[in-house]
Amino acid sequence: IPNDRHPRTDQLDSTMFHAFCHKQNLQILIKQLWAANCEQNIQSVVEDYIRSFQSDSRGTLTGDLLAFRDDDPCPVDTDRLEGRDLEELPVEVAQDVKAWFAVNAPLLHEGTQINPYIVPLGKLQDRGATYRPMNASDGDSNVIFTLNGGHKWRAGRVSRIFCYYKHVREGVKIMQNFLLVKEYARLKGSHAILDPYRKFPIAGGRLFYEEFRPTIRLLTVSDISCQYALTPRQLPKTSISCVHVLPLDKVRMLIMLLGCLIDTSQW
Repeated sequence: IPNDRHPRTDQLDSTMFHAFCHKQNLQILIKQLWAANCEQNIQSVVEDYIRSFQSDSRGTLTGDLLAFRDDDPCPVDTDRLEGRDLEELPVEVAQDVKAWFAVNAPLLHEGTQINPYIVPLGKLQDRGATYRPMNASDGDSNVIFTLNGGHKWRAGRVSRIFCYYKHVREGVKIMQNFLLVKEYARLKGSHAILDPYRKFPIAGGRLFYEEFRPTIRLLTVSDISCQYALTPRQLPKTSISCVHVLPLDKVRMLIMLLGCLIDTSQW
């Protein structure tokens, strides 16, 4: 945004933006080198660089640059884990984890078996949001997400959070946080027409059936767009119990839109 009164502020914003982009591009490059099984002399540099991204840098410039990273590292020291600290994954979830690595990091987990023992997590923090299982928190378990980078948003509740880890070879291990989410069932065609909130696409939200789909979704924080406000409702002209889901990012959009309208009305 141009700032005629304080031009140096624009320079500061531009500098921060370019530094952030450089950091993010470098992080992606380093991760690709690590996944490609590079030479040993490069591997040590890669490991040190990744470790620096996983350090506690709160309140620093590095922390600000890393504020939008795709995922937080596992908050547990996996080198000191004991048997009582682990839980075994159900077979179907282990298959989902295997399928996730096959799509998202095929070289990283190629030719090795899935580790069925994972580290359970009570919460996960990312980009200022805190996620907790539904048995621990009502609000923190509500998530809006998409599948495979699609545009159709879905609503669900987090049922479990865990950190998957596996030692691939000496000095190298895989660490990835996952969330198991129960997805609310979408309204069918004849019922969707009766949803009054769909008339307000910016900040109206949608109604969902007050029931979950049978399939549990395996997600990462990159699949989650925001959290939402949940209110029990009844589908108009019927006795069907529903829930009204209002994504919080749409609330922010409405506030910004109202702010713009107020500004223009004062011209």
